[in-house]
Formats: sequence, C-alpha cells, structure tokens
Amino acid sequence: MTAVTVFSSCNTEPITKTDKLSIVTTIYPYYEFAREIAGDKARVTQLIPPGAEIHSFEPTPKDILRIKNADIFIYNGGESDEWVEDVLDSIESDVKIMCMFDYADLIYEEDIDHNRGDEYDEHIWTSILNDKKLVKAISGEIIKLDKPNKDYYSEKTDSYLSLLDYYDNSFREAVNKSAKKPMIVADRFPLLYFVKEYGIKYESAFPGCTSETQPSI
Repeated sequence: MTAVTVFSSCNTEPITKTDKLSIVTTIYPYYEFAREIAGDKARVTQLIPPGAEIHSFEPTPKDILRIKNADIFIYNGGESDEWVEDVLDSIESDVKIMCMFDYADLIYEEDIDHNRGDEYDEHIWTSILNDKKLVKAISGEIIKLDKPNKDYYSEKTDSYLSLLDYYDNSFREAVNKSAKKPMIVADRFPLLYFVKEYGIKYESAFPGCTSETQPSI
C-alpha cells in the first residue's frame, strides 16, 4: 500500500494519505455514519473533538489541510458551520463537499413559547428519518469514489439502515406506551426534530442557557 506524507508549514505533525478513501467530518454523527458505511475501506476523521463547543470552533491550519486533502468532507450546515464557508473559499481542492442540510428535511427553531424562529434548527441528526436520508447520501458518494467496493459499502449501508429502523420502531413503541407526560428541557433545545417525529410534548424550563436565568413559572 502506498502512502504520501503531507506537512503543514504551521504544524510539523505529518498527515499521512494512503490509498484508502479519506473522509473528514465536522461532528460525531457524520463521523459515525461514514465509519459504519466505509468500515476498514476508508480513513474517517472527526475535526471537532468530543465535548468541544461547536458554536465557537475555529479550525487550525492542520484541520484546513485535512479538509483540503480529503476525498469527502461532510459538515452540518447552519450558523454553527459558518466557518466552513470561509475555509472552502480559501482552498483549492477536488474534495467532494457534502452539506447535510442539503439532504435533510428541515424545521424551524422554536422559542420557549413554541413560536417559530427565523432560522432552521441545526440538530437534524436527532431525527432518525433524517438520519436514514443522510446515510444513503453519504453511502452514494462513497460508492461513486470507490466503485470496486460497491457491494461492501452497500451491505454495510443496508445493515446500518436496519439498525436505524430498529431504533425508530423502539422509540415509537416506547412513546405509545408512555403516559404522554411532557419532556422538560432547558433552552437551547436540541431535540426538536426528535420530539416532532414521535409526537412528544415538551416544555422549556429556562429562557436561556446561562447561569443567571431562573425557571419560568
């Protein structure tokens, strides 16, 4: 297997490219999808570390180099990913860009009184129906770039879609058996797609995510 080592002028740690597909994602859900589809046929990298604040993330020169040298770059879309557009405008690359907003059914944010906001809610991966669409889209692009392994990717994709179907059915069964009590959460509410999908009522206890807020009455 051949390998090429690429160095960043701002970071001496090498980034090694192999003959495997290189897939770079911004956040964990798409890292998980790509890893489940590609298995050992691709190198999948997640840029934003677990637990990091995605809304204030700033890519390092090494992160930008990873995107430039990738075969597929997957990001979410929305306000939290505004930095992505700046990065993509600054590099010249043949990387396949996938904005997950382009493949999902989007819904608008809601405030604590359930009034519709002006922006789309970014947490599209909390909908399993969306997840199935995103998995199929990612799988399709991977197969386009590595057709000799099409059967392998298709089998892995079908297996993962079956797992998502299992979770979907399990959630629906649990909701149908519940006492229909509302879910109490704090704003900013990250599960709007989830509760809409399963018909779960919810209320927000706080008007905002700061230590100075008090629960509403």
